[in-house]
Amino acid sequence: MFKVYSPPVLWNGTLVSELKCLSGLWNDNLIRRSFLPNDADSILRIPCSSSNRKDSLVWHFKKMGSFSVKSACHLGCSLAVSPLASGSGLDSSDS
Repeated sequence: MFKVYSPPVLWNGTLVSELKCLSGLWNDNLIRRSFLPNDADSILRIPCSSSNRKDSLVWHFKKMGSFSVKSACHLGCSLAVSPLASGSGLDSSDS
């Protein structure tokens, strides 16, 4: 649901690529040492891309992944109307 419940143990600037092995697959041992079991299981279920793209920040709520104030307003309005039906994975405490 886009929220990690594990206490922070990794450096704040850790990149996704640092959680992978040279093969491009998840570093299972590192992830299991760094996250609570439920979080680790969720991360390890995310399929790894076969391309070697650079890490980048992506706004899940826009098709092209770019953040805009307009998209944030649309999300905020949809949460205000129906927080559970939005499927956003955010709850009112995240606002």
